[in-house]
Amino acid sequence: MLTSSSSSVPALVISGSVEDGNTQAVIFDFRVYSAEADEDENWIGAGLEANTITRKEITGITAGTPYEASIRYRAQSGDGDRLILGPVTVPAAVPMAENVTADLSSNPPKVLWQMPQITGWSYAVVFRGTTSNPSASVAVSDHETGGLYEPKVFEDDVLTPGTYWWWVRIYDAADNLLSISPAASGTII
Repeated sequence: MLTSSSSSVPALVISGSVEDGNTQAVIFDFRVYSAEADEDENWIGAGLEANTITRKEITGITAGTPYEASIRYRAQSGDGDRLILGPVTVPAAVPMAENVTADLSSNPPKVLWQMPQITGWSYAVVFRGTTSNPSASVAVSDHETGGLYEPKVFEDDVLTPGTYWWWVRIYDAADNLLSISPAASGTII
């Protein structure tokens, strides 16, 4: 299956598994989609991987451009026919907070992160929850502003013992939610 990633780095994502026991390796290629291209034309090598691979991300591509990916299986008898997947257009990259961590060495805990490394955002808000579901979390910070990839620290309130999760949500100037970071979590003792 070929999909695209909308993280801060555009990527093609190929997922699946090898079902033929004679396969020794998997060959990945990609190209900008062209309806006129021959089956073996304009491919760019993206890797030779072990037959146990189930997910391959191909970066170094341009958002908004349609791509195809191909898979070939290598066996002792040679390389198999090219399986062409796509086309798929990678959406524009989404600004997202990076490297979100929670420092629980003191109470109140601190949430640390870096602002997005691409433009298109206006501010961040830290959310906290008592479950791993970001939809059940509540905003605990004011609007946090800053520059591209700027390190940030938010000091939360003093918390009662328990396990907590924090997310950094990124918004644009019109207050539209653009992204929710992966969670940082920890237990207050």
